[in-house]
Amino acid sequence: MSQSLDTKTKNHRLVGLDLFRILAAFVIFLFHSGRVACEYWGIYGFVKMGPIFMTGFFLLSGFSLYYSYQTADMTKLDAIKLFYKKRFASIMPVYWFLGVLYILFLGTESILQNIVLLPTELVGLQAAFSSLYLYSHNSATWFISCILFCYLIFPFLLECVKQMSARARLMLMMFAGAFLLYSPFVVNMFEQLSTYANPVFRLMEFFIGMILASFAEEMQGRAAIRRVLSSKIVLLLELAALVEGVKLFYGLGIGIGDYMLYSWIALPIFCLMLFGLAQASFPVLEKSKTIRYLSSISYVFFLAQFFTWPVTGKIVEITGYNSTLFKCTVSLAICLAISVLMYEAVEKPCRRFLLRFPKEPEKTGK
Repeated sequence: MSQSLDTKTKNHRLVGLDLFRILAAFVIFLFHSGRVACEYWGIYGFVKMGPIFMTGFFLLSGFSLYYSYQTADMTKLDAIKLFYKKRFASIMPVYWFLGVLYILFLGTESILQNIVLLPTELVGLQAAFSSLYLYSHNSATWFISCILFCYLIFPFLLECVKQMSARARLMLMMFAGAFLLYSPFVVNMFEQLSTYANPVFRLMEFFIGMILASFAEEMQGRAAIRRVLSSKIVLLLELAALVEGVKLFYGLGIGIGDYMLYSWIALPIFCLMLFGLAQASFPVLEKSKTIRYLSSISYVFFLAQFFTWPVTGKIVEITGYNSTLFKCTVSLAICLAISVLMYEAVEKPCRRFLLRFPKEPEKTGK
């Protein structure tokens, strides 16, 4: 889950990618609201498979970082160090803060277990141990471990993608996509742990996002194709196809609980949506501070949900109101409030402190 995209010109912003990030965060919120027994009737099957949007997040992360850093020279050590410093400042302080709060107020692990887990948790290596998904806060923070892995390799991948021919990039994207679609069958046949929290498979999604961004840049002169892909009607049809396709699979009982199997639907549609949204124009929203802010807090919004559901449960118990609309509205308000608090009190000041002495300004990116 990357931060908001910084585009190459100060006056232009890819609002479409912000909208995608907000949509993905909201769908995952709806999925997690099942913890307070929210039901969503006509889109129940779609919401139950909400974690497929994590694929969208990793695609988006690769896409936005490539777009932001495509002119950077990652063969220079100073550029790589500055990139890592910015990623560290944006991710780790909030992650550590969340980890401490979780252990103090929600954790069920023993003191000894927490001590043994500490080195792994501190450096974000929990995704390397698939079974740790079930312990402590790792049922949610696994994605931080995976995205750190992607960030670690990004400078190398960036220089590779920049130097590849279009044909080579297309072949690599097709290979990564084919392997992502193939992997759930291996998991199912040999009864293995899901690849859902596996950093290698998430890196493949991240890499596909980077290649998509490289092609999006090269489409600037093809107005007809861009016009079709960025059409609001086409984008809405893609979203409708995603919702109905997932609902159909879920209704047929196909792969329930195996979110990665739904990549057969989600991966191609997410790719089309990202490609189209990057080309789309949203004049009314380009200067919207609300859209920009909601996109900026999407990372802490995800983490804030740890504390949202217990509070919602208490409110439902006290008030006696138990409708889905009430619980969803209350939960959303609580989650947003906690997100704003964490963003303003932890993420922003920590990032400002850690980046107060950059070695050199970057032309693109954060």
